[in-house]
Amino acid sequence: MFVMLAVAYVAFGDAFLPGKAGYYSTYSRATMNNMLVNMFPSWQSKTNPYQRTEKAIEQEENGK
Repeated sequence: MFVMLAVAYVAFGDAFLPGKAGYYSTYSRATMNNMLVNMFPSWQSKTNPYQRTEKAIEQEENGK
């Protein structure tokens, strides 16, 4: 029950709580988001998603 209330507070608290209570809801959500994002700071995609497109553009420009 407590976990559900905590999730609701963080997710929707800024929409209906006045003043500082709404502010702390937004602040908590931003802090948690930053923590999750910073867990993988150097993540790089192992594939080049635009490689095929770039190759097709080069071929069109070169007239093939």
